[in-house]
Amino acid sequence: MKAKYLIISLLPLLLAGCSNQEESKQYQAINDQQAIMKEYYRQHNANQSSLASYSYKKTYNYDPTYDAFGSLAPVSSTKGLYYEETLTSDVYVYSGYFINKNVGNIYTGNKKDTGSISQVEENNSFWFRNFDEGGHDGELELIKRTATKDNDLDEIVVDTKTGTAVESNNVSHYFSNNINTEYYMYFERPLVQPSTSTTKLVSAYSKSDSEIVETYRESLMLTPIENPIHPGDEYKMAVLQQTIGETTFKFIDKIGWVGVTLKETVTTSLVSDYELKLLEKPRDIIVEETNITFNYSTSIQPYSGDTFVYQQEDTNVEKYLPSMFEYSGGTHHDLNTPVKNVTHEYKKSHPEFSGYVYCFDPVVLEEGGLYSFACQEDIAGGDFEKIGFDQLKGSAGGTIVSGGVEGHNLIKTITTAQAYEFLVLVSATGTKSLVAHLYKQ
Repeated sequence: MKAKYLIISLLPLLLAGCSNQEESKQYQAINDQQAIMKEYYRQHNANQSSLASYSYKKTYNYDPTYDAFGSLAPVSSTKGLYYEETLTSDVYVYSGYFINKNVGNIYTGNKKDTGSISQVEENNSFWFRNFDEGGHDGELELIKRTATKDNDLDEIVVDTKTGTAVESNNVSHYFSNNINTEYYMYFERPLVQPSTSTTKLVSAYSKSDSEIVETYRESLMLTPIENPIHPGDEYKMAVLQQTIGETTFKFIDKIGWVGVTLKETVTTSLVSDYELKLLEKPRDIIVEETNITFNYSTSIQPYSGDTFVYQQEDTNVEKYLPSMFEYSGGTHHDLNTPVKNVTHEYKKSHPEFSGYVYCFDPVVLEEGGLYSFACQEDIAGGDFEKIGFDQLKGSAGGTIVSGGVEGHNLIKTITTAQAYEFLVLVSATGTKSLVAHLYKQ
């Protein structure tokens, strides 16, 4: 019953947390807050055609120090590890250009030693160019570019013709006029009016005739977690999640009322020690922070960045994409081994090379196993052994040899429990070769 009594004893703490509005007492409170603020949110949305830029940043930090069994770990593989995730998303609205940039970073490890770091970038851009075909006098075509970059790999750029025709004299304000419709999805978190509940208190106050601040607080009891010192339900530890948020609205001359910032902190904590005694200061396990900024302009801003040039899709990238096969019982089995396009990285150290390079790593070959590689164009023609021992240019210290099956172009290893890195190279003339290295982490 100890856990139950602890939760009951926390009720005054939760209520106190929700009613703590010290800052708002300095300013004039807004009565009938829900109805009045609803109008400010409406005006904010109506005035988004004046938006010049939007900046979003969210950080998520998980510290396993007080979560011994990883009950609150973001994913099972991070149990016992410090986890930090950061997402930034920026939107820029220009005359005839709409640009959305997103960067995600994840760190897994601990606070002192080096851990695992990954970064993914995705950018979405829209602009206009002349139609390639006739029949569109006085019109331009909307083009979408998606650019993705995974860690240190080369950026992949895909340009797409949308087929959307816009009259030339409407191009400058096209994106600002459609900010709340087609382009709404590119805002990671738009402003949405918070609603009150038994666990959430929302209030608003005027800081001046041209500035209004809305605050919200919420306290929730989450599922208790296991106690590493005292096992069993009786000593499970209460988990408190507290949310504190603040949105600022301002009146901007010639634009009107708009939201300019949002700040939010969500903290997941233990409020007791292992003996279920209340702590003076909670032990934080998860801290999430979100910051959003809206910037506005009374006139549409000209674009001054790099010129967008439509890039025709390189069909060779997909045509030459290789797969790895295992030959067994007279049949080839696709191993679905992950493969990366490392052309850009390879050319840094081999500037004389002209073509495409793909990497499989790490790959562990089974003793006695027979393997081959083939590009998509080869597979379409029914050839699963286009790349094998006959194309081998580097054999990982002589540990990769011929499969020894007459009439077949296969490889095998003469070692056990060894991981390899395989590079499939396709020259500018379409000649294919295979390089094997011993895999090094």
